[in-house]
Amino acid sequence: MQKCLSNIVKHSAATSECIAPRAERDWIRVETTDNGKGFSSATLEQPGHSGRGFGLLGIAERARILRAKLTVTSEPGKGTSA
Repeated sequence: MQKCLSNIVKHSAATSECIAPRAERDWIRVETTDNGKGFSSATLEQPGHSGRGFGLLGIAERARILRAKLTVTSEPGKGTSA
C-alpha cells in the first residue's frame, strides 16, 4: 500500500484517491483508486520504457512474495485502480 500511495503522489497528478480494505473469507482485499492522469496498460508490458513501470514491478514483486494477486487497471485520462 505504501508503494501504491507513493506512485499516486509521484506520478498520477490525482486530486483524490480512495483506499478500500475489505476482509473476505480467507483473505484481505485492498483496492486503491485515483482520479489521476492514468496511463496506457501497454506501459505495464514494457517496464522501464520512458522511465515508467519499475514502481509497479516492485509492487508486483511484493504481492508475489505475499502470495497475493495484483491487478492494475488504467487508461490515459481516466485514473488508475489497483
